[in-house]
Amino acid sequence: MIRKRTWILRLIFISILLVLIGKPSASYAMSTQEEEYDYTQIQKSLNSALGKEDNMNFGEYVKNLLSGKESFSFKGVFQKMLQTIGLEFKSNLSSLMKLLTIAVISAVFTNFSHTFQNSQIAETGFYVTYLLMFVILASTFIGATKLATDTLHNVLNFMKALVPTYCMSVAFCTGATTSAAYYQGILILVTVVDYLLLKIVFPLTSIYMMAVLANNLSQEDMLSKLSELLATLIRWMLKTLLAVVIGIGTIQSLITPAVDQVKRSSIIKATQMIPGIGGLFSGVAETVLGAGSLLKNCIGVAGLVAIIVICAIPIVKLIIYVLIYKLVAAAIQPISDKRIVNCVSASAEASSLLLQTVFVAAILFEIVITIVAVSTMRVT
Repeated sequence: MIRKRTWILRLIFISILLVLIGKPSASYAMSTQEEEYDYTQIQKSLNSALGKEDNMNFGEYVKNLLSGKESFSFKGVFQKMLQTIGLEFKSNLSSLMKLLTIAVISAVFTNFSHTFQNSQIAETGFYVTYLLMFVILASTFIGATKLATDTLHNVLNFMKALVPTYCMSVAFCTGATTSAAYYQGILILVTVVDYLLLKIVFPLTSIYMMAVLANNLSQEDMLSKLSELLATLIRWMLKTLLAVVIGIGTIQSLITPAVDQVKRSSIIKATQMIPGIGGLFSGVAETVLGAGSLLKNCIGVAGLVAIIVICAIPIVKLIIYVLIYKLVAAAIQPISDKRIVNCVSASAEASSLLLQTVFVAAILFEIVITIVAVSTMRVT
C-alpha cells in the first residue's frame, strides 16, 4: 500500500513538472535545436567557393529563415550576374576580334585561291590561319573546362559539408532509418557525380573538341561520326543520370520515411493512453517535432540557395562562351571556309556540353534536397 501511494505521488510530481517546464514554445524549441548544429564546415566550403566578397553566411541565413527575416536575397545575385555578363563580354572581346580577323584572313586565301596557279599556296595560307584559330579556340576551351571543373568541385565540397548537418536534422524529426538511407544515398550521388561527370564526361567533351578540330584540318571528312557519337553519348549520360536520380529518390521517399513515421506514431499514440499526462506528452512531442521539421526545411532551403549562388556566375560565363562562339560562326559563315565555320560551331557545341553538365549537376542536388524535405514533412 505504501509503495502504491509512493508511485502515485511520483506520478503526480512528474505530471506537475511536465506542465511547468515540459511544454516549450515553438520558438524556444527551434532556437534550442538550432544551437546544436555546427555550420563551420559548410561555411568553409562556401568561403572557398565564393570568396570573401561574395560570401554567404550560412548560419545567419538559417537563423533569419527561422525568424522570418531576410538578410540574403537573390537581388544581389542577379546584380552580380549582370555585372558578370558585362565583364565577360569585355574580357572575351579580344578573343572575338582575333577569331573574326583570322576568319577574314582565311577567307582571303580561300576566295582568291583561283588566282594562284599552284593551289598549294592557298592551302598553305589556310593551314597557317587554321593553326592560329586552333590555338585560340583550344585556349578558350581549356579556360571554360577549368571553370566548369572548379564549379563542380565547389558544389561537391559543399554537399559533403552539408549532408551530415542536413541528415542530422532529418533524423531528429523523422528517425534514424530515414536519415541513414538519405545520408548514404546522397553520398553515393556525390561519388557518382565525381566519377561520372568529372572523370568521364569532361574528358569525353575534350576528346570531342579535339576530334572536331582534327577532322576539319583536312578536306576529307574522317572524324565527324566519332564527334557526333561522343556528343550523343554525353547527352545520354546526363539524361540517364538525371532520370535515375529522380526515379530512385521518388521511390525511396515513398518507402523509407513511412517506416520511421509508423514507429513515431506508435510511440506517440502509446503515450496518449497514459491517464492524465498522455495529452501533455503528445503536445510536447508535436511542438518539438514541428520545430525540428521547420529547422530541417530551413537548412534545406539554405542549401538550395547556396547551390544556386555557387553555380549562377559560372553558368552565366559558360552561356557567354557559347553565345560568343555562335556569334562568330554566324558572322564568318558568308565569307570564310566551311572548315573554319565548323570549328567555331564545334567550340560552341563543346562549351554547351560543359554548360549542360554543370547545370545537370546543380539540378541533381537541388532535386535531392527537395525530395528529402518534401518526403519528411509529416512527423507524426
